[in-house]
Amino acid sequence: VLNIADERPMDILLCMAQAPITGAALTELRRRGVITVLWFVEDYLRFNVWKYMSQYYDFIFTIQRGNCINAIKSAGASEVHYLPTAADPYVHGPMSLTPEERERWGSPISFVGAGYHNRQQMFASFTGLPFKIWGTEWPDCKPFDRMVQEEGRRLKPEEYVKIFNATDVNLNLHSSTERDGVDPAGDFLNPRTFELAACEAFQLVDEREYLKEAFEPGKEIVTFSNREELVDRIHYYLDRPEERREIARNARSRVLKDHTYEHRIREMLSVIYSTKFEHLKRRQETSSWSRMLRRAKPHEELHDRCMKSFRRGEEPNLDGLVTDIVTGQGKLTETEQKLLFLFHIRKQMVRMRHESSGK
Repeated sequence: VLNIADERPMDILLCMAQAPITGAALTELRRRGVITVLWFVEDYLRFNVWKYMSQYYDFIFTIQRGNCINAIKSAGASEVHYLPTAADPYVHGPMSLTPEERERWGSPISFVGAGYHNRQQMFASFTGLPFKIWGTEWPDCKPFDRMVQEEGRRLKPEEYVKIFNATDVNLNLHSSTERDGVDPAGDFLNPRTFELAACEAFQLVDEREYLKEAFEPGKEIVTFSNREELVDRIHYYLDRPEERREIARNARSRVLKDHTYEHRIREMLSVIYSTKFEHLKRRQETSSWSRMLRRAKPHEELHDRCMKSFRRGEEPNLDGLVTDIVTGQGKLTETEQKLLFLFHIRKQMVRMRHESSGK
């Protein structure tokens, strides 16, 4: 990470718990003025990395409130905020499937996820249902050997999206290592809740404390609180395809309105900028892009080209400025000719330097 920061200056570093960075690296980045952010999208009671890493982050965002936020603050974090997960509409969405794909991926009832204890307990009695299980860590024995598909391999995102789209009733049971089924104290929403909704796929999800603020039960999502209720609702909705489709359409509309990763990043940046605006403003004023844009301002065409490169997220160098010139057509402007000339001169100098160093 430090090497990347040397090559490509950054203002904000967003980390996930699944890809930890050492405290030493985070300390060095903060010394350089980089704002360090952790989006902790795990159950804080089961994954306690926050206990020894909280002090190294300027901001921590969690998928739980209350005791979770208080515990992380007690571990050394000063800024802790609630931010649930979401869906990516470019990945999770309705799709057309061939008959062959529907045969392979489809089922009246499906579940996608790892074989946690509570899920094994819940689904062990589902042998009489047209039910497929997809995912890892399921027992290689009865009754699961008949339900688990393709030897319990790990799925790619594009594969589980096909399953969601090809299934009549998708089951979504939040993981737990302590409960035989539904966790009555369950609060946070897993990403699957939003992903299924974004796919316009009908789902039955276990009741969660935060669910009603994200979706309207009965209209945008349907819940269950125990095995008996789940089985009853499976049979009810299997017989009512139009009702399923209406609820699924409503769920997708709600996700696109409120629950995409774009919504979450906007909210995250709003929190960060509310306390770090002046710091970020100073860094921007002294950045390489700011210097380049100021120097290019008297030259309208050059400034416009720099702005386009900046908005594309490219580095402030000739490579980004000439990309569309090299691939474009038509007569070159004077500015374009000068940029291409400088670009080729630089390439020759780099090549000559490499050749001389190799002798």
